[in-house]
Amino acid sequence: MDIFNASDFVAFGLILHISNINEIEHFNDHEKSWKTIQNGISIGFISLYSVLFTAYLLGQSNPGLIRGETIKYISMVSSLVSFLLSFSVYDRVSKLVEEE
Repeated sequence: MDIFNASDFVAFGLILHISNINEIEHFNDHEKSWKTIQNGISIGFISLYSVLFTAYLLGQSNPGLIRGETIKYISMVSSLVSFLLSFSVYDRVSKLVEEE
C-alpha cells in the first residue's frame, strides 16, 4: 500500500479548483476578465483531473494497461501547480477584500 496515491492528489486538486471557482464568483464585476480567465483555468484543471482519475481507475482495474507511477507523478505535479494557482487567487482575493 502506497503512502501517497494518485487519487489523493486528484482529490486535492479538484478541491482547490472548485474552491477557486466558488470564491471568485462572490466578487464584483470590475474584475470580470480576471474572473473569466481564472474560471477557465479551473475548469481546464478539473477536466485534467477527471482524465487522470479515469486513467488511475483503469490502471487499477487492468494492471499493466496504464503505469500507475506515471499517473501518480503527473497528479503530484498538477496538484502542486494547482496549489500555486490557488495561492495566487487567494492573494488577489485578499487584496480585493482589503480595498473594499
